[in-house]
Amino acid sequence: MKSPERQPFGSEALRAALRYRQLGWSVLPIHPPTFGEKKSGKNPAVRTWKQFTVAACSEAEIRDFFGRDRDYSIAIMCGQVSHLVAVDADSKEAMSFVRKNLPATPLISRTGNGEHHFYKWPGFEIRPGNKLRGLPLDLRGDNSYVVAAPSRHWSGRYYKWVCVPSKELIEQMPVFDPAWLMEERTYKQSTISIDPFESRLRLIRRAIAYIDKMEPAVSGQGGHNSLFRAVCKLLKPEPEGFGLTESEALPIIAGFNARAVPPFSDKDVEHKIQSVVSRIRSSIGGA
Repeated sequence: MKSPERQPFGSEALRAALRYRQLGWSVLPIHPPTFGEKKSGKNPAVRTWKQFTVAACSEAEIRDFFGRDRDYSIAIMCGQVSHLVAVDADSKEAMSFVRKNLPATPLISRTGNGEHHFYKWPGFEIRPGNKLRGLPLDLRGDNSYVVAAPSRHWSGRYYKWVCVPSKELIEQMPVFDPAWLMEERTYKQSTISIDPFESRLRLIRRAIAYIDKMEPAVSGQGGHNSLFRAVCKLLKPEPEGFGLTESEALPIIAGFNARAVPPFSDKDVEHKIQSVVSRIRSSIGGA
């Protein structure tokens, strides 16, 4: 196959990345594809990319990544950081399944072989999945990403939005429900649904039980340290903590704070949360 003529890309990618940031999405620079080489064009261009699963990069970082005539492609982080879930249908059969079985969404991107269907993140962790329903059908949630327009696919085609993303369209997206993609298996003549999120609910219940057993935070008696320890235990990854997302941890932290003497202000609680998130991000970036 003959490679298509290379087109100037840097300024277009920069404009798109800045627009995505304005929409509240975390973006990531990825290496451009090699024409005709499957699976190319999806590798992060920065070693510390996992930090952007926790907090979006700044405008200055975006200008550094996509400016100066660089030819990086763009990926959009899914999950809590962007409040997005993407269903990647990579064949006609997979696209047909999505159209027949999932709610219509106003945000769809054409890919090299199929489509990305975007939905609102539901407020709890969505783990990525591959080859769902026995189809080339992948799920992209927390700690994962999808390549986005105007990036080029290895086939030479370009990623394109069906409708240009806007805050109005984002508001219209349905909230993702894991049950849409759950498989059914039959055991001894009884049909049961396999829920991959049941273990997550058990983890959250364990976290609640742990925090409920902690002594109340008391002002003048190490109360701030007690609140900080509670937040660390909830947000830090295992084995140090429970590895909850911020949205999973918030109601548990609110319950702990309600027992404090006196309760901390919302500003103090948010400061503790962001302090822990910053430490987690720094430890990931330094790995």
